[in-house]
Amino acid sequence: MKVTTCSAAAPAYGHYAPAKPEEHQYCREEYQTQSYSVPLVDTPLEVPVELSVPEPKKICVTKAIQINEVVCNDIKERKCFNVAITVDAVETVEQSEVKLGEPNCNTVTLTLPTQACSKPGYHY
Repeated sequence: MKVTTCSAAAPAYGHYAPAKPEEHQYCREEYQTQSYSVPLVDTPLEVPVELSVPEPKKICVTKAIQINEVVCNDIKERKCFNVAITVDAVETVEQSEVKLGEPNCNTVTLTLPTQACSKPGYHY
């Protein structure tokens, strides 16, 4: 085993001794023998061990469950709004000539005419 030992340094030839001897130390590494005991097992030790697997347990618990209830109602409202009124009339348009222009190729959505029914007594 390697051990470091330190001792106070002696003054060299022609030098004075230090005021405090612990100011200068001489350290060196030395090898020393160390005796120790090693544990020795003569007989094997047998200890019985029991292993088990956890088993599931049935536990009944009463828990409160909140269920949201959705209630649907038919809402009836009366609202008044203006309806277009049709009038029997004849509109005459005079056209003096027809001019052909450049072709216009655009996508057009065609809609069918709609009918509006009204109850008597609600005309303005």
